[in-house]
Amino acid sequence: FKMFSRKIISNVFNINRLSILECKQFSTAANTNTGYKRKSYNVKINSNSNPTFKKLLLTLYKSAHPDTMRGQHPKEASINDTSWQILNDIITTIKKVNTYPPKGQQTIPFYVKKDDKLLKIDLILNTPGGDCRKVLQKSFHSFFVTSGFLKKYEKFHWGTEYFPNEAGQVL
Repeated sequence: FKMFSRKIISNVFNINRLSILECKQFSTAANTNTGYKRKSYNVKINSNSNPTFKKLLLTLYKSAHPDTMRGQHPKEASINDTSWQILNDIITTIKKVNTYPPKGQQTIPFYVKKDDKLLKIDLILNTPGGDCRKVLQKSFHSFFVTSGFLKKYEKFHWGTEYFPNEAGQVL
């Protein structure tokens, strides 16, 4: 039983390498001279292997932050400044309970560092004015794939921080 439990714990730790949403407790029993002694291990389980929006946003932040390119590319840094302001307004809105961005279409240009080069990638957001999770997810998915932060077949999920009336389900 002891060897079998170690194998289970070992396999769980190998699974745990991407976004972590749940924490479950695994217990093993170790035989002692006086009987069985219970040992508990808190093991985080990867319930969804797709990345969160927050993780992808952080990756974008690292590769498109204006301060990292201001010295060599001041024009592109200025454009990214404006783009981040627009995107932060949208992000602030979708973090509030039952609020959505207004109806409209916006093209937000970003200059992203990729292999010591700057790529201009447009984030095109179409918002219907109401519940726009799926529409925004398609727009961001396309942007993250074009940026190289996400593979075409991968999906991201919002997590619990965005659209807080939802439980972070992949839509």
